[in-house]
Amino acid sequence: MNRKFFIGVLAASLIACAVIYVVPLYRLQNAITASEWKSKSVIVFSELNIQQGAEDVPPLSKVEVFSNTRYLRDGVFIKVTHINVFKNGNDAASEPPVSVEFTESGQWEMHGNYLFLTDTEITNVPTNRSLGVSKEQINELRDRLLTTEQQSSRVEIINERSILLTSLNQDSLLLHAN
Repeated sequence: MNRKFFIGVLAASLIACAVIYVVPLYRLQNAITASEWKSKSVIVFSELNIQQGAEDVPPLSKVEVFSNTRYLRDGVFIKVTHINVFKNGNDAASEPPVSVEFTESGQWEMHGNYLFLTDTEITNVPTNRSLGVSKEQINELRDRLLTTEQQSSRVEIINERSILLTSLNQDSLLLHAN
């Protein structure tokens, strides 16, 4: 009698633990794959922390980063990043920013509340207005702003249209869907 009771309690505990672990993970995976996620960031560079590039190309002062990311159910992600580059001395009224686009693709996985991105392939999509930015500056932007190695972020669902990603170095990124 005690043995059957013990086995019943053990089975109920295992089922409850599985439900407690699996349901939130399933909810996170459904939230991630439900929409195309958008984000916007503005980064200001000091003259000391970015390469100057060619002599005839002014140093970068600021970049605006717009990203569209889609996480597919088969574990693949695709991210298109559009970067508006402002150079030192750029007068926004007289000269538009230089535009550069990158496309990233790779694998994603969920473990607990963490999203892992791996096997990233980065492609530079040249734009009509990418002239005026040196190859060294484009490479540095790619290295600083894009996923070049494995990346992990804690995922928190704010609501059904907003997700907060917090990386291990405490950087946060708010993703929103239309």
